[in-house]
This record gives sequence, structure tokens and C-alpha cells, in this order.
Amino acid sequence: MPDLSAQRAVHPVAIHFRDQRISLVFVTLLKSMGKEAVLLNDLEDAMPNTSIITEPLYFNQLTSEQSKKCLIIGDQDSLTGINALSIAQPLTEKKIESALSLFLKKSLSA
Repeated sequence: MPDLSAQRAVHPVAIHFRDQRISLVFVTLLKSMGKEAVLLNDLEDAMPNTSIITEPLYFNQLTSEQSKKCLIIGDQDSLTGINALSIAQPLTEKKIESALSLFLKKSLSA
């Protein structure tokens, strides 16, 4: 029987923000952590079981599976009512590192 945790680990994390500069920051951060990451032009390009980092604007476009293993980044007001792992601005290095660590653990176990 194949090792499912190894299969999950191979799937890259998908990144999608309206501002591509933000997307590139998270791709760089994940790669520095040894994780694969891909930029999405549209959330529809993501596989149903993909772990995604995005902003509140796109949360409602996620599948129910994706919403269980996503990280949403935005200001406090825009995160209201979003039932997912999130971090609110202002972003600090410590907040980002903590959230990414928790996100990666959660997305690998989901």
C-alpha cells in the first residue's frame, strides 16, 4: 500500500493573490522552507485537494476540501466570518513563520 503522507508531501502549495508580488513573497518563503509552491493565475487551476494560500477575496471560490487546508491572509475586518486558518495584518515575520508552520502541518495531515 502506498504511503499517503509521502504523496501529500509531493503536492506543491498553490499561491493566489490579486497582487502577484505578494504571491511571489510566499513562493519564496515556502521554497526557503524546502516546500514546493506554484503560482495560480486562477483558483480553478488548482486540484481539488491542493493546499492554498490566498486572501479573503478568494475564500468563497475554494472547494470544501481546499478550505480545510488553506491559509487566508488579510486585514482583520476581511477575515470576519472566515472559518479557516488565517493571519491578520499587520504582518510580522513571527506571525508569518508561525502561520506557515501551522499551515504546513495542517495541510499535510488533512
